[in-house]
Amino acid sequence: MAVVYTMVTSRASEQQRKIDLPKFILSPEKRKIWFVNMLLCLFSGMIGVLLIPYLQERYDADLEEIAITFLLPMLVSSFSGSFLGKLGDRAGYRKAIAISIVISCLTISTIVFSPRLSIFAVLWTIFIISNFSSFLSLDAMFFRGISEEHIGDASGKYSIGAYVGGIIGPALGGFVFDTYGSTVPYIIFAVSMALLVLLLFRVLPKDNSYNPALTTENQTFSQK
Repeated sequence: MAVVYTMVTSRASEQQRKIDLPKFILSPEKRKIWFVNMLLCLFSGMIGVLLIPYLQERYDADLEEIAITFLLPMLVSSFSGSFLGKLGDRAGYRKAIAISIVISCLTISTIVFSPRLSIFAVLWTIFIISNFSSFLSLDAMFFRGISEEHIGDASGKYSIGAYVGGIIGPALGGFVFDTYGSTVPYIIFAVSMALLVLLLFRVLPKDNSYNPALTTENQTFSQK
């Protein structure tokens, strides 16, 4: 009944939206944010897919120990989303992203020298929090100023970058892991994130450059 009701009542409104809705085109500012998100997904994918083989090789851990190790990061990240999102709102998205990436870089740099699995669990928890915070602030930065009727289209375009990074990152990380050793992907991640921080201040817009009075920043671009 819900499906039939939705199809009947939404068809007329959808046709009207198709007639009146202008084409959505990403502005140069949004394209830069899209590119940074793709890089973050790529770098994170390099090491995220390797956690289980890395822990098995480095600490000779079985699956039960690995599950317990991931329990703390899962619990913390599950209940910290609202708090981490507010950090970007209050401190500024650009600053929150830069600080989070610096913390991620330092944490991963320390993880490769961790002598115990318990220390790894604590460091990985810090990394998960900082990495999650950077993605939340970057998402908020991308979607601000986009009008409601363009949210779906913008979300689809934005997710393409995440998927591209999510495909290339694990493939690249797995190749480096097998070819050069288990710690090399983490070292590459730390170096790449350090370079990314320098790129952020050149490509990401300043928080005070956003004018809340604008309902959509893409009106000019959609008319071209």
